[in-house]
Amino acid sequence: MHKKETVKPKEISKPVESQTPINTSDCVVVGGLAIDVTCNINTTSDKLVPSSYPGSAERTLGGVGLNITKASTFSGFKHGITTRLISAIGKNELNEVTEGLKAEAPGNVKIDQQGIIVSDTDRTAQYIAMHDKNGELIVACADMDIIKNMDPEYIEKHIKAAKPSCVLFDGNLGQSPKLATVLAARSVDAVIGFEPTSVEKAADIASILFGKRGQILKAVPHNTVDFSTPNVYELTSMHQKLQDNEYFDVDSWFPIIDALNIGSSFRNRMEVFARSVPEISDILVNGTAQKAIQMLPYIPNLFVKHGPRGVILFQLLLDQKVIDSQLEGLGSNTTSSYDIDAKSNVVSAYFAGKPGSGIGLLIQHFPAIPTASESIVSVTGAGDTFCGVLTAETARNKEWLLNPLEKSRVIELAQKAASLTIQSSHSVSTKIIDL
Repeated sequence: MHKKETVKPKEISKPVESQTPINTSDCVVVGGLAIDVTCNINTTSDKLVPSSYPGSAERTLGGVGLNITKASTFSGFKHGITTRLISAIGKNELNEVTEGLKAEAPGNVKIDQQGIIVSDTDRTAQYIAMHDKNGELIVACADMDIIKNMDPEYIEKHIKAAKPSCVLFDGNLGQSPKLATVLAARSVDAVIGFEPTSVEKAADIASILFGKRGQILKAVPHNTVDFSTPNVYELTSMHQKLQDNEYFDVDSWFPIIDALNIGSSFRNRMEVFARSVPEISDILVNGTAQKAIQMLPYIPNLFVKHGPRGVILFQLLLDQKVIDSQLEGLGSNTTSSYDIDAKSNVVSAYFAGKPGSGIGLLIQHFPAIPTASESIVSVTGAGDTFCGVLTAETARNKEWLLNPLEKSRVIELAQKAASLTIQSSHSVSTKIIDL
């Protein structure tokens, strides 16, 4: 079988590469830029069968990486935070992409294109999505080979030159580009985020058997990913691959889980939490919470997106001062393994850990911003918008996740931005700039 060639730096437009120095950037996003074809089916039928239906189709620029870049750019604009996209396109779409990015940036805002490879041989990525009459996704096809095969040396070069405070990569990257991204990001002391993108691509982050060459994920304190933003299905997929490839059977993982002192009463405590927050009770009592906790030594901050029911943050805390600060900030609305009973009938968080051990588990629920159903245009882009705002805010303050007040502010801001996006015809709402 003929092996597909990767996109090489020699295919980059020579004038751009040779004449333009690589500027620094506060954020770098490595991932997909695609031509999006969005199809909205217009039918009164509630059940679709294999057939054709009337509707509308729109061609726009998209891709997870681009959407996150736009959200980060818009959110960070008034704070002077810059975001660069590292991606790849085919030469036939160069003008379309260049003009499209200019058109999508309002006013004085500019979307940084310096990291985009232009290939002479590969086709630009395409994402074709089918939505029902309510704007909900039915099925989609993603042709992302050009992103999967991006040149690792090119990625490394651009990250090291940009010296960002935060690097975010998406699941469209292949194994070698992923590894190059996290190693280069760590070399410049950047906070590293991962957007899984889809159920199948989420699992690829752990597709290398533990201990084998090319392994991406490592346990704290040597972790290569600081935060991730999966939905429930993507988290389950990631957990299954970690389990299959023996990440939960190693000495670097078990002591961290053991130190959390979760104990046999964990399920009872989760039921208390679930009664207080019924909109996320499925996650708390069906095993999803346990899966997230088992993943924390590899990704210590997991933002589990749960659509209109909000976001659940699973957080591994590794400093006693931080633990004390978090618990003080949460106050009485916390049930803890320190106590037999919940301190309040309204529980917004759960904490577990041995007193004074310097290690703890924190689970928090952040409700979604209420949005009238008749105002929703499309839910596509909401998760990318949420992730992009987190990226920009991380560049503003690397420590925001360790401060309870800042954490609430940032997550609420990201949720407000996501709400604006689902009410917009754009993949990312430009109104984010005004938040």
